[in-house]
Amino acid sequence: MGQTWAVSPELARVDPQQSYVLQVFMKESKGDLTVLLGLKLFDENGEPISSFSVAPIPGTEAVLLQGASEGDNVLHLKGNLWEPIPQTATAVAFDAKEDLSDLPNPRTAAIEKIVAGNAGSFEVNLSSPLAQSYPAGTRVRQHRYADFPVISFEPGKDWEAHRFEIGGVSEPGNIEQGKFWHGTRYVRPAFAGLIRGAASMASGGPVELLVDDLSFLRVA
Repeated sequence: MGQTWAVSPELARVDPQQSYVLQVFMKESKGDLTVLLGLKLFDENGEPISSFSVAPIPGTEAVLLQGASEGDNVLHLKGNLWEPIPQTATAVAFDAKEDLSDLPNPRTAAIEKIVAGNAGSFEVNLSSPLAQSYPAGTRVRQHRYADFPVISFEPGKDWEAHRFEIGGVSEPGNIEQGKFWHGTRYVRPAFAGLIRGAASMASGGPVELLVDDLSFLRVA
């Protein structure tokens, strides 16, 4: 079942080298929910850091064999053939830098299919048309999807506090549990509720999640 996130409307400035605690009191009506609690991450300009922008796959550096125009769905690449990763979505990241200084990279396009070609070249079919054009020779790499920093729990029918702790920053190209992504400067607390199992979904009636006293504080 899809997730509908409730996200704080305000950006909170953070020092990613410091430690923080997100705490919320929750209860729910039927015992049917799993809750995800965590942070949406933003860069120095207040722009969202996407799930495709921070996790490069080593050894996938390539270049555009042909220029790609806005609206294109197929890329022609020169380099070692990329491989699909089972159960993991991947994307093309454009203007890739060898030293990873492009991370977090906002110029990504989700991959639908990878097609083998002649020696040293291959094609990538995109899930949606390109949002901008790139010239031949543009350096690219393959990125994997990364989940935002979250915890999951099952709230009970009585009020209970739930805490999410985060501190320090991951090195460029790495996603370390309990740390901010490289490039994070702002956050928005967020949570989502997921109904557990087909039996619960068929039980009838709404499931009510109650939330109180949401706080996000730096640890002294």
